[in-house]
Amino acid sequence: MAALIVAAVHALQVFVLPYFGLGSALHQWTVLLATYAVLAFFVVSGFMIFVSVQRHRAPDGSFDAGGFALARVLRIYPPLAAALLVTIACYLVIQGFDLHGAASYRLGGELFLSREKAVMEWHLLPTTFLLLYDVVPVKFPLGPVSMNGPLWTLSYEFWFYILAMVGVSAIAHRRLWTGRVPLLLLAGMLLHGWNKLLFAFLLVWGAGYLLGYLYTRDFLRHRRFVAGAAACAAACCALLLVGERDLDRYLYNPFVGRARLTLALTGVLLAIGIALAMRAAAHRQAAPRAGLAARTAGFSYTLYIVHYPLLLLGFSFLHPMTHGHHWTIALLAAAAALAAAILVAERLARFVENRDLIRRLVVPRKWLSSAAT
Repeated sequence: MAALIVAAVHALQVFVLPYFGLGSALHQWTVLLATYAVLAFFVVSGFMIFVSVQRHRAPDGSFDAGGFALARVLRIYPPLAAALLVTIACYLVIQGFDLHGAASYRLGGELFLSREKAVMEWHLLPTTFLLLYDVVPVKFPLGPVSMNGPLWTLSYEFWFYILAMVGVSAIAHRRLWTGRVPLLLLAGMLLHGWNKLLFAFLLVWGAGYLLGYLYTRDFLRHRRFVAGAAACAAACCALLLVGERDLDRYLYNPFVGRARLTLALTGVLLAIGIALAMRAAAHRQAAPRAGLAARTAGFSYTLYIVHYPLLLLGFSFLHPMTHGHHWTIALLAAAAALAAAILVAERLARFVENRDLIRRLVVPRKWLSSAAT
């Protein structure tokens, strides 16, 4: 659902927001929806990483860091590589065929444009692929490439995976060079960079990680869980109400300045809401329905990182046709482009999110057993 919300919001912003402009009700609601859908991603990411960590721990308490790292690489990089290839392909099609957007997306009268034109910053491709932007405090060229804006959150998640791997290894092995030193070096890098948004996201991701612990230990079913969740939610709300003077403005744009505290606290509240929903579902013990959300869960990651360049390509074809007509025509164009992006993501994910297939193709046989999860 979070992936669908983000893709739908971007479709509205690309196709329909030019009729309403920045500061309009449509702009405010789409920003809110996309922001908290992204926070939901971080909660779910933390949850799943805790589950993955437990799968790579042996009964004696040791941790298979190599198997965990390989599993994460197989999860992250095939869709990311495909997304960058799709981004490059969309750019080359727009420029090669001199489509609308090759020089400018502006036809006159637009109150807003998601991108002024199709641009590919070739020098940003290495750091975009290696996920070095925004977190590593070295003067790398900033990323990601502008043709695929949603990739900006991926570097944060990637480094949270590394932090989890190094932290669990330090606890499990208790060795100086293989355990504690890597953790100290990583912590020093993060503290030296002092990216406040990173620490806000880390609190949200950590709430999801804690949720994974509570779920696997079956604490969500305990009677005292509701009371503890209510107390935590009340504390977060009190901090928001007492500590934030411009709460409404911070809720709307929690990525800058002091609003990052709002981001962290609302992310924790979101994690509590997800935990209560999981508890309610467990008590119902109903079989999950294979609805749209369940089916799209299998390719949500690919959809998240591949939809934006496809929407821009669709905008190149459809904007000249819809320009000058009522915004409802642009809404129909947005729906068509979104449907096409979902279809492409679903087909692409059959390969790039099929880790069994990727293992057989690219991973040596001796590594396969360690990457079973």
